[in-house]
Amino acid sequence: MREQDQPLYHRNKSVLLPGVLANTIVVLGVAVIVLQLVLGIVAVSYS
Repeated sequence: MREQDQPLYHRNKSVLLPGVLANTIVVLGVAVIVLQLVLGIVAVSYS
């Protein structure tokens, strides 16, 4: 069973990599937006 799954896993890995990369970019983008919002709130509350 596992020997049959192995080639499929390797093929999925090469397909998954761009998806993981895209997810990382999306997460980074969201993190930047959240950071800007937090910095904006901090700037408003301190001024």
